[in-house]
Amino acid sequence: MKILRFSIRFFFIFLITSALYGIIESPFKDSLFFSGEWWHIFSNYDSLSNNFFDKRMAYVDSSGYLHLLAIRERSTQGTRFYSAGIKSSRKKSFGIYRIEVIGRINNLLNTCFAPFLYDWDMGIYEIDIEFSKWGNPLHLGGNYSVHSWRPKHIRKGITFKPFNDYKIQDPVVSIHYIYLYPDSIKFKSSIPVYVLPESLQKTIKDQQEIIISKWKITDKNFIPQHRGLYPEVYLWWPVKKNTGPDTVEIIVKKFEYIPFKDN
Repeated sequence: MKILRFSIRFFFIFLITSALYGIIESPFKDSLFFSGEWWHIFSNYDSLSNNFFDKRMAYVDSSGYLHLLAIRERSTQGTRFYSAGIKSSRKKSFGIYRIEVIGRINNLLNTCFAPFLYDWDMGIYEIDIEFSKWGNPLHLGGNYSVHSWRPKHIRKGITFKPFNDYKIQDPVVSIHYIYLYPDSIKFKSSIPVYVLPESLQKTIKDQQEIIISKWKITDKNFIPQHRGLYPEVYLWWPVKKNTGPDTVEIIVKKFEYIPFKDN
């Protein structure tokens, strides 16, 4: 019995350690291990957006940071738009979704950085955070939106200025939240105090983050009841203009999901 108990204990220790360090084999053919879980890397051509999602456009560095690339490749045969997209292997429910990002998400002219939640099982719900100017330099650059297909598509959302008017120092770090409750969805974007100029930091007390934008919706049409959603993160080309940089990179330092206790 002692041997059996030791074997069971060793087996569970192995499972936990393997999950933490990515030893257990990925459930996907094309995948990466980021923030404690496996993510599927999309590798396909999307005819609706004319984007080539390529597994080479997403990788994790030695620090555990996720790098997403969007590359516009020009040739005599035309222009190809390569993009990055990943999907969590784990379906999640009510709780707090937090993503910490490095990059000037306020200056994405033709590309879009989008962490969001999607109902892959039924295709009814989608909860989006998007950063893009959609080809228009005057666009504010940030969007919160919710979608529902029941079966007709309905949408609600707001636009906002990702960094407001703060002068952000390098590295340009921002933090974004989705609070998914049974009766509401809350969005919040903030910047850590340490990225602000030192003169401004001295005037801010007892705060780790400065809130840039927030939004709440209570319309039950957009709140998934008893249905899990999959987190996804994209960097893609919604606008096919030959303006702006040919290569765009956004780095994700960390993704966190904190489930509510009553889940």
